[in-house]
Amino acid sequence: TLILDIFAQRARSKEGKLQVELAQLKYMMPRLTGKGIEMSRLGGGIGTRGPGETKLETDKRHIRRRMETLKEQLLLELIELQKYYADHGKIDEVKKIDGEFHSKLFSMSGSKIYNEILSNLHRKLKRFRKGSFERENRLLNAVSEHMEIAVAFKNKDYDKLENLTVSHVQNARDNILSLDIFS
Repeated sequence: TLILDIFAQRARSKEGKLQVELAQLKYMMPRLTGKGIEMSRLGGGIGTRGPGETKLETDKRHIRRRMETLKEQLLLELIELQKYYADHGKIDEVKKIDGEFHSKLFSMSGSKIYNEILSNLHRKLKRFRKGSFERENRLLNAVSEHMEIAVAFKNKDYDKLENLTVSHVQNARDNILSLDIFS
């Protein structure tokens, strides 16, 4: 924990602070321990323990929720940074953040198969991304699509998320196919 505490003290950016807090929670999660029967009392009201739920289980549930919230915030923070660079025409920075965005989104999906398939696809298309982003409006459209995807993910609207993701992949495909490299 000493290393995490040092990182926590030195984190300056919002993204850095979120990443440190997420790392601290990941570290803490398996180390939580209960204290026997005294921790198994019930509470009354919304958000309290249900029958048979221990304080340890409640704590883990709260930590998992906080970790999920932090991941969503990190995703939105990446998009804001990507938008900033897009507005300033820094294509190399946008491309780098685009890779980070997709990696985080793939890992947050919770599906190893989905993560593997899309990661492989993303790696194969990497060499075309800069040319794709240089096309008129594609850069800002991609950032806008990312924002919509992240919001759907945050709202747990999985049907909309699936539709937006398919649309994003199709738009990227169409844009790449329209490049002169295939002529």
